[in-house]
Amino acid sequence: MAKKDKKVNAWQIIVAVFQALAALFGSLKKSHDSAKAESSSEGTSQDSENSAE
Repeated sequence: MAKKDKKVNAWQIIVAVFQALAALFGSLKKSHDSAKAESSSEGTSQDSENSAE
């Protein structure tokens, strides 16, 4: 039983790490996108459309 519990805990830790990384990258992308929107508002809207792709 102990080995099975350790395996479950290992998977829970791995999932938690990936969720934390996803949240981190999500917040970084959001802040990057908002900074990009501010900088592109000074330029033309066509540039922001092309870079979004």
